[in-house]
Amino acid sequence: GVVEIELRVIQRQAQLPQGIGAQPAHAIAGCQLGKQRDEGFRVLMQAATGLNIQTIANAQTTTIEAGATIAADGTSGAGGNVVVWSDGTTSFAGAISTQGLRGGFIETSGHVFNFSGGSVNAGRGGSWLLDPVDLTIDATLAGTIAAALNAGSDVTQLTSASGSGGNITVTSGISWLTSATLTLSAYRNIAVNAGIASSGGGGVVLRADNSGTGTGTVTFGGGQIST
Repeated sequence: GVVEIELRVIQRQAQLPQGIGAQPAHAIAGCQLGKQRDEGFRVLMQAATGLNIQTIANAQTTTIEAGATIAADGTSGAGGNVVVWSDGTTSFAGAISTQGLRGGFIETSGHVFNFSGGSVNAGRGGSWLLDPVDLTIDATLAGTIAAALNAGSDVTQLTSASGSGGNITVTSGISWLTSATLTLSAYRNIAVNAGIASSGGGGVVLRADNSGTGTGTVTFGGGQIST
């Protein structure tokens, strides 16, 4: 059958009735999904063959296009959780927010991650996880990472095993002014070819060979770490 992307809204881990807040589509574009309450809520985006949300298979392709907004913000409590993933390619150009008195959690995952702009704000004390197979942090992604760190969100860039992949390469500088922590965790190698600097007491964690296979190093090709 046709594989469609289904958006599910789960509040306080309890599933809402089918059809409430669910919009099947091949991509989320030019739309807004948001709710502000004492505490945020949870948004999962994945694919299904048909619309049986009890038996949902992971998407092969997930796209958040420019103009799309997903917000799980809290007004007097914690932000919520937003997870956007696929087993193939995840493309992102929209905006995700999980702000609150305490930040929430955002994950953008895929075997391949195509980032062409947009914003990710998990709020102060929140966290953003990005975990493709390989990752190159270019100027566009570096700017979004810096913005998330400056908003007080911890950012973890994680790569996993697949063939000869699992590397992280930093090609554009990242700097921020808060106490947030940037973690680069690679299945194999990390190449720091541009500077990483925190002047607000933030932390930097570089972890090569994160699965303990014995293969993986951290190299510095002109980049420096400053905290």
